[in-house]
Amino acid sequence: MWRATTGLLESMRAGTYHRLFIATMAATALLAPSLAAASEGDGFYGRWDHDFTLSAGLGGGVAFLGNDETAAVTGDLRLRIADAAGPVIAGRWAPNARDYLFFGVEIRPLFPMLPLIGLATGDEFWDLTLQSLSVDIGAAVLPLAGDTGVGLGVGIALSVPVVLPAWAGRTRGLRWGQGIWIRWAARFVDASSSYQAAPSGGDGDEWMISASLILKMGLGSGTSSWEPARYRLR
Repeated sequence: MWRATTGLLESMRAGTYHRLFIATMAATALLAPSLAAASEGDGFYGRWDHDFTLSAGLGGGVAFLGNDETAAVTGDLRLRIADAAGPVIAGRWAPNARDYLFFGVEIRPLFPMLPLIGLATGDEFWDLTLQSLSVDIGAAVLPLAGDTGVGLGVGIALSVPVVLPAWAGRTRGLRWGQGIWIRWAARFVDASSSYQAAPSGGDGDEWMISASLILKMGLGSGTSSWEPARYRLR
């Protein structure tokens, strides 16, 4: 399966990557608002009904390696506390580049700040999209085969809901469901040979832009049940 996928990516021309990526962005911008069927809300939209948010994503994009570019496959797993910040593990695989694993932390600077200070729009789709702005920072382990080293990874992303949490939760009764999203991301990996832990074999710097399909789920830790009762019924 992987050989077939990499063979298909290698057969694509460089210009095809850009056209496919731009077409996907345009389709998201046109279709996502109508598919999401947003409703009015308080700016939180059930995200604080759970202690943690687990999201899993799989997608593809374009990796830029100096003057060269190649198609790539990416996947990630994220666990956010109160949907605001938490650890992330991501991978990038490409036929003509060094594969890597990324271990870092994701921070969402606009949530819960905007709803707490009363700057939520009240529109579920636009609030969730804007507040999904995130920054990743961590270590990239590369290449996965051969002389492995470590580089600095920094990324930025924005997620667009195509199935809102309200539809999954209230309409379908999936209390853990936090919707289905398309995540647009860019990541820079700096593995310069001047770094002590960097892999040998030349400059490993690269950019990547990607689009991933994301499934989000809310998880409860049950820690609130540890607290003793604050009152007694008479």
